[in-house]
Amino acid sequence: MRIRVAALVVLALVVTACSSTDYEYVRNTDLKAAFKVPTDWEVFDQRGVQGTAPGQGGEVPSTTEWLVGIDASPEPSATHVLAATSLAADYPNGAFQVIKLTELDRDRMSIGAMRNIVFNIDGIQGDFGTDAVRILTYDDTIDDDGIRGLHMVAQIQEDAATGAATAGEQPGLISSSYIQLNQRVYWAPQNDRVYLAVILCSVACYERNAGQISSTIDSWTVKL
Repeated sequence: MRIRVAALVVLALVVTACSSTDYEYVRNTDLKAAFKVPTDWEVFDQRGVQGTAPGQGGEVPSTTEWLVGIDASPEPSATHVLAATSLAADYPNGAFQVIKLTELDRDRMSIGAMRNIVFNIDGIQGDFGTDAVRILTYDDTIDDDGIRGLHMVAQIQEDAATGAATAGEQPGLISSSYIQLNQRVYWAPQNDRVYLAVILCSVACYERNAGQISSTIDSWTVKL
């Protein structure tokens, strides 16, 4: 399931200050979804984020009901958000998205679909070898009041992630540069929605910003 970042129906984006001066909350009260983001990271609404998220995931899911892009660059741009040229960027970027599934997408939802929603992790490992993807954190047992979920932190070889490499090449023959991503995905069968949060950048960038990345991803909250 590949995430499409498109300018669709824009829902209200409410930004309010949280108790810490270092973070602000971004909320969608209609969809009951919220997260916090460092105040020095730029936030883009759905109209500002164009294009298609990278990766080799499955079919494009149905409707994006809410989309927020974030970019920590000192020269932030909506064009940085999950762009192929920004995967191994020196500053974190990412997106928070609520997707309404079609009947077909709903039938195909699974832990595997959540794992592969941004990048086809399973396909990359199969094509380029197990070293092309390094799983650092993995929890697919999230189950809270009927909402299932998966949290994963992984490093992916940049060429394999962008599709620049040729399937079947040995890992040592493709770029040794890795990106690191942190993604948290929730699936609510009751309302046929998927809630995605993902932030990524280069491994060195991730190490420098690990605290803020983790806090932002872990703050991703949804309610039915």
